[in-house]
Amino acid sequence: MRLFIFAVFTAMLLTSKASLAGIDKEACEKVFRSTANVVDCQLSFSTDAREREALMKNTYGIIRNITCGTHLNIPKNQVFNALFGAGKIILSPHTIDCEIQTNGDPFKIGMTLAPFIQIGDEGVSEIGLNIQKVTGLPAFIGNLVIKYGNSPELQQEAKKALNQFLANPGFMPQ
Repeated sequence: MRLFIFAVFTAMLLTSKASLAGIDKEACEKVFRSTANVVDCQLSFSTDAREREALMKNTYGIIRNITCGTHLNIPKNQVFNALFGAGKIILSPHTIDCEIQTNGDPFKIGMTLAPFIQIGDEGVSEIGLNIQKVTGLPAFIGNLVIKYGNSPELQQEAKKALNQFLANPGFMPQ
């Protein structure tokens, strides 16, 4: 049964679009507004009601929710220099831990990535997730997740979502 869930999860990943609908937009806001020199905060995201409904439909009710979290630790000057000077933000490798809620037992996966974000005059001009490793899944499925996660299609979706996030007027310090 677990292998079937992995197969359905992989199929869902390969046919879905990225979304940050359920991202906790206030998680790092205090850190950005503080005088600290480092953005150091826990960031979590989850599927919203519409995405949960689509997940259940696309996986025949097997996958019900996905919740992920990561710890961001970025020098603040790197972020602001990129945002205000059309530069590049390069993150050191870190892990995103996700819990997949199923109609049976939940399971956890982890993804190690070292993303970069290129900021241009019009916002994010390029993004690379650079997924390097996936744990909690059989290797052949993990490799499919890496391939999909580093695909141009997903990079475009991530770029679009990040530009929408940055367009939020409450994001930037006042």
